[in-house]
Formats: sequence, structure tokens, C-alpha cells
Amino acid sequence: MDLLSFGANFGFRTGNPACCFLLLCASSLCLSQTQNVQNAQNPNFFFNYPVEYYPPVLSARRPNLEEQRPKENVQPQQLQQRLQPQEPQESSIFFPAEYNVNNRQSVPPPPVQTSGAMQFAWRMLQSVVLPQQENTAICPILPQTLLASLYDAADAGAKAELRSSLLSSSQELGQLVRNQIAATQQSGVNKLDQAMAMFLGADTKISKTIQDNALQDGVEIVHVNFLNRNAAAATANNWVAQKSRGTIREIVAPNGLDASTRLMMASVIYFKGKWKHQFTKTEPGIFETSPMFDKTRSPTGHQVPMMYMFNKLRYGEKEFQDGNGLRWVELPYEGSAGLSMILMLPKQRHQLQRSAEQLKAADMAEIITSLKQLRGSNKMHLYVPKFSLYSSLSLVPALKSMGLKSIFDRSTALTGLSDEQLVVRDVSQRTFVAIDEQGTTATSAASLAFVALSAAPPPPTINFTVNEPFLLMIVDKTNEYPLFVGKIVKPESN
Repeated sequence: MDLLSFGANFGFRTGNPACCFLLLCASSLCLSQTQNVQNAQNPNFFFNYPVEYYPPVLSARRPNLEEQRPKENVQPQQLQQRLQPQEPQESSIFFPAEYNVNNRQSVPPPPVQTSGAMQFAWRMLQSVVLPQQENTAICPILPQTLLASLYDAADAGAKAELRSSLLSSSQELGQLVRNQIAATQQSGVNKLDQAMAMFLGADTKISKTIQDNALQDGVEIVHVNFLNRNAAAATANNWVAQKSRGTIREIVAPNGLDASTRLMMASVIYFKGKWKHQFTKTEPGIFETSPMFDKTRSPTGHQVPMMYMFNKLRYGEKEFQDGNGLRWVELPYEGSAGLSMILMLPKQRHQLQRSAEQLKAADMAEIITSLKQLRGSNKMHLYVPKFSLYSSLSLVPALKSMGLKSIFDRSTALTGLSDEQLVVRDVSQRTFVAIDEQGTTATSAASLAFVALSAAPPPPTINFTVNEPFLLMIVDKTNEYPLFVGKIVKPESN
């Protein structure tokens, strides 16, 4: 008799369907952990059954079992007796000491594995977005991809820093974006594009390996003259404006370039998505920017256009040990591209900063993973402000805090990039996000600016206005002494 038959007979004999269900569940556990089976008395299993009840997959661990068992010569009368219904025997089921039948506790799920892209995004959230006191948005995978492309040009020390801070290779990140672009194109409703370019200064030569890899990845190589910084900035900005459909018009200001600039890398991601569930109306509403100070005063806020829908949406909550937490709702986009927007609110009103600072990368991964599972939706009254934002940030301080320092400070860190010693001067990002009744437009442009340490930067422009008391000296440069010295308190003329 096999194990499942044994479990079924026991359950029906004792008239206990719950026992039957437990037997079947336990048999599944045993079958899934054959590598731990040593003998029929192993306390890690719920069953303690005789040898003849071992299922085939377990018996396979005992190749000589049948050879060792003595052969029986069963007579017909004995066989008939064996087939007669027998009185119920004492159950051979036992539970480990730590298992309480009357108080079953669910086994906690294994920790969610977080990808390098997720961990880097979480770090950017914690170190760049949350400290800001104004509307801020970034696209973490853009600077992550640009910096990861420097790996082959870096020396050993810089390679170690790139690995530990970026947590992913350029190949892995590129594949993530390409997969999502392909999926979005299949939807026929949404658009997702990425573009990357290298703006090379006159007479600047990058290594053949870096150039070949760039061309293979579809990177555009544009030659510019950084000595004419207005023209060079215009070329880069026109490229960004075209790739972002006009939502971002500048990636670098002319005064951000000078004679020491040798190379600039830029990347743009453009997304336009249509809501799967449309908002049905938009009315004026109050957006509270701070809590009430006392019961007699109203919260500080301002009027905004508030969009509304009533629909079945995925919803969840995340609790933290200090009593704070986050509530979230999913707004999916039309089509099968797997793209959604997640909106998060603090469970304790006006405690977003305190709650968001406790959010871990694993928490973010768990929420996103739950969106792929078959789970129920909740009927919801949803109000969302209609808004747009534009933010411009330098990511250098955050990247240095994550341990990425050599490429900014050490002249030999990127020896494989060019025939000159180059360092990264800036990693900047411009981001535009807008949501309305139809959907979302989100664009981000990131750039890396490289300068040559061997080239002296041009002298700065200085303002010198003599409009207060001053000293003067007339000096003999040949003999190196002052011929006259004086102090002018009130200039007067004849």
C-alpha cells in the first residue's frame, strides 16, 4: 500500500477528515525533503511508518531493501484474512515536541531576495530622495547603468568600489531595461524607451574596448568641442530634449563645461503609460502639507485638483515596531507590460518621514513581489492629486557615502578609459513626472562629466569693485621692494 492510500484509509477509518487532510499535507512534506530521510524514526517527519509503507521515491534511498526482506509464502487463507476489514490500530502519527496540535503556528515565509537594482534604488531613496524638503524624483537605474559601464576601464580598487556600491553589472541592468521595453511594446498602449550617448571632446581618445562595447550596446558617439562650451552644451541638450520628447530640455549648463572637460555620458529613459482603471472625475481638494497645531487651527495646506475613482485595487499595509507603518495601493497601467505605480501613505498621519526611513529594501521587494501573485483586490474610494514635478540633483555626495570614491578623487582609477587620466566630476540627474486622469509621463536623464587632471582649468571670473578704503603699493619688480605704499580712505581728485 502506498503512502497516500495509507493516509486516506486512516482518515476515513477514524471518521476524521481533518486527519486525512493532515496526512496528505505531511506526505507532501516528506516527499519534498527526501534528502534528509535517514530512517523511519527520523523526528523531522510527521510519520513513523514501517518499512513497507515507504513510497517509491523514499525507497529509492534503500536500494537493497527488497533483497534484505525475507520472502513470504502466503497461503490463500492467510491472504483472505489480510483482506478482511481490521479494527482500527493506534495511529502511528506523532508530532515533534515543538509542534502543538491545538495551537498551530504558520511557518514564516523565507526572506525575499532583493536584486542589485532593488538594493541600489532603496539606497537612493534613503540617501537622496528622503532628505529633500521639496518635490523630488529620480530614476535610479539610469546612473547605476552609466556608472556600471565604467567597470572594464577601472583599476582593481575602483572595480571593488563599483561592485560594492552598484551591486549589478551593466549587462544585468541593460537586460532588465531591454526586457521591460520589449514587454511594453507588446502592450500596444504604453511607451518605454531608453537611449544613451557619449559626447567626446576634440582630440579625446577613449580605449577601443570601451568604444566597441558602447557601439555594441547601441550607444551613440557624438563628437563636440568642449572649448566652445555653449555649442557643446547645446548639442548635448538638444539630444536629451529629442530623446525625452521635450519633457527635459537641459542636461548640462554651459558653465558646467570648461577646457578640462573631455567626455560626457548621458542616458535617458522615457515612459508614457495609460491607467488600466480610469479616474472618473476631478474636483478641487485640500492637500495638507503639515498637521494641525491644536484643535482650534486647521491643517496647513493648499487647494489642488483631486482625481477620484471607485474601483477594485490591490492594497496592503506594512507595520513597523514603533507603531508606525505604511499603507499602499497599486495603480496598474493598461496592457500586459507588468508596469504599475505604487502610492504609499503613512499609517500615522503626517509621519511619512519616520515611516519611510524604516522601509527596507526587502520590504520594497516584498510589496512588488506581491503584485505578481494571485490575490484579492479591495473596493476602494481613491483620491489622488493631479500633479507634475521636475527635479535636478547631483548624486555625487550620495554615491560617495555608499563607498564609491576612487573615480571622483584618484587619477589612476579609470586608467582603461582614455589615454589621459580622467576623473568623474559630476553625476547629475534631471527627472520629470506628471500624472493626470489618463495616465503617467515620466522621463529622467542622467549624465557623467569627465575632466582631465592634466589640464589646468581656466581661471575663474572674478568681480573686483574698489568702492571702500584700500591700500596701494608701487613696487620695484627688479629689485623686489615697494617704492611707495599708501592707504586710500577717501579718494579725491584735483
